[in-house]
Amino acid sequence: MDESRIFEIPTWFGGESGQRKRYLRSLEQDLISELGPNWREKIQSKESAA
Repeated sequence: MDESRIFEIPTWFGGESGQRKRYLRSLEQDLISELGPNWREKIQSKESAA
């Protein structure tokens, strides 16, 4: 994994379009495949350390 990449945690809001929801879902799937099922904790720990 390239450590220089910056990840953004997908955030869901109530009034989003179907296209944005599909985009966020695909982004979340990419993060799961690259970082594993606990990707949120990994990203949060990197942000806390910075």
